[in-house]
Amino acid sequence: MQENIDLESLNDVKAETELERLSELLRLADIEYHQKDAPSMSDADYDKLKKRYLLLEQLFPHLKRSDSPTTTVGAPASEKFA
Repeated sequence: MQENIDLESLNDVKAETELERLSELLRLADIEYHQKDAPSMSDADYDKLKKRYLLLEQLFPHLKRSDSPTTTVGAPASEKFA
């Protein structure tokens, strides 16, 4: 899915696919930022993805995932942190 696709025009199958894609991108970004101290995207880009994810959840509440990035914060911290 491209980020310029109107979310309201999606059906359940496409919305679920987009939620999966966004969830994976956000999960990887959290790991890179919190565990590897090597972010792969800007905070603004991360926020944009998370807002898109949240909007999808609002439009398709029946597709909300149990591991939704809207209900978690980051990833476990690296062991390098005191």
